[in-house]
Amino acid sequence: MSCHSLVSPRIHHTRLQLSQRMSNNNGAKGGGFQAAIPSNSATMSFPTPSGLEKKLVSPHTPRANIAADAEHPDGTTARDWASTHKNMTVLEQHVVFFNPKRDGVIWPLDTMKGHLKLGFNFFFAFLAMMVIHSGLSWWTQDGWMPDPFFRIYSKNIHRAKHGSDTGVYDSEGRFVPSAFESLFCKFDKDKKGGLSFREGLRMLRQNRNVADPFGWAAAVFEWGTVWLLLAPSDHVITKEQLRTIYDGSLFYEIEYEHSNKNKKLSKDQNNVKYD
Repeated sequence: MSCHSLVSPRIHHTRLQLSQRMSNNNGAKGGGFQAAIPSNSATMSFPTPSGLEKKLVSPHTPRANIAADAEHPDGTTARDWASTHKNMTVLEQHVVFFNPKRDGVIWPLDTMKGHLKLGFNFFFAFLAMMVIHSGLSWWTQDGWMPDPFFRIYSKNIHRAKHGSDTGVYDSEGRFVPSAFESLFCKFDKDKKGGLSFREGLRMLRQNRNVADPFGWAAAVFEWGTVWLLLAPSDHVITKEQLRTIYDGSLFYEIEYEHSNKNKKLSKDQNNVKYD
């Protein structure tokens, strides 16, 4: 996979030629389009993926139950994640970690406990519980009446999708591979296979919708939470980490690592001998 780009480091007069790059559509009609326009700085600065069809069948078609990208066309196959969760949308899979009973009802305490299992401190876990359930609970109800317990119903979690997001989830909670790949064409400028914190902030700014303060705040909170969760030592969140956050499988990996770390620490403390 490559990215449509308008920048040629060698020859400047090739910019127009690059902007008029045609897709290889095997004879289908409508191939005479441009991915970018030299006179438009937005299309120049944020290229789109090209050649995805060579690695992924119908990359623009949303996947209902797998988070597929160019490197993982069948989604997360480790530990049979995709097959085990085939009856859930990708957005439902994203929140299933916070529903330990698997009954489709996420209580505020479930969310708080889930964040604690991921290694967050009590203050942040409590804050996350308040922010998530106060902001999303009502949208996931079957009726118009708000839930006095602020529960979230995962079958309706797609209704809680906010604006100013990446578009990787569609309005029904499916995963859009081309939108996911676009994140890295647009914002991973040095092609390192991930996003730095600064690049993530640029992504948030670029994705803002007009007059959408709730969406802006939600996007900032989510990116900040992801950064705190992973705390990458090289200051880069990898493409694979982001993909498995989208389908929720990474939460179980982090819980396992955090649990083992605590067990090791407890064991080491028990072996301490005091004179």
